[in-house]
Amino acid sequence: AAVRASSALSAEGLFDDDDDDAEGNSSFFFGSKVSRDVEAAHSVSPAEASALVASSLTEVVAVTGSGISASSGLSTFYGGATSFYERARKKFKLKDGKELFQWKFYAERPYDALQFLGEMCEGARKCKPTPTHRALAALERRGALRRHYTMNIDGLHAKAGMASYDDGGRTVELHGSLMDLVDVETGAVYDVDDDALRRIRKKKPAIDDSTRRTPKRVVDLDLSDDDDDGKKEEEEREHDD
Repeated sequence: AAVRASSALSAEGLFDDDDDDAEGNSSFFFGSKVSRDVEAAHSVSPAEASALVASSLTEVVAVTGSGISASSGLSTFYGGATSFYERARKKFKLKDGKELFQWKFYAERPYDALQFLGEMCEGARKCKPTPTHRALAALERRGALRRHYTMNIDGLHAKAGMASYDDGGRTVELHGSLMDLVDVETGAVYDVDDDALRRIRKKKPAIDDSTRRTPKRVVDLDLSDDDDDGKKEEEEREHDD
């Protein structure tokens, strides 16, 4: 199903692998590149272009990155001094800003990690969905969206009316969501609310006794360190050899 739509777009020249959405992550076959080409061909606004795309596709699998949220005012993970990785690197004097998003950093400096993520969450809560988010939501309402895999953690697809896969929707949040709090001891998941953000700003535990009463779901957690996973894989390969 996905291949048919992808092939159709490729045949029309609406998709190419070289396009990137601010951080080098173009939508798999649906996103800003498609919208821009439709916009140019029909002399319409970005919102109208996205609407045209959403109304013309019938069987869609979409993969999106932070580029589709950039026009909402959010930073991307790559892309200069304002990118999340660069800000994390400078603020915490890291070799690579990606370290902040790994379990090892959280285990060693939980309040620093939560405070940075809390700031990201507050920024995302102020933003509105982009035309691409709204077009994806329109595809879902029409029943044309088979699955939406997103690397984004900003929750803007939810603001556009799309439910996550965990809640019965079509969107799989590959890296989780800034809008969720996860208890690392129990795997219980809670919504981020104003009280949680206030606690995070003060470097206090994000989850307190009142929060624990109402988890929206419970997940299985694998909290092994990324480096440990790599070593295990290498050892397994050596054993197989």
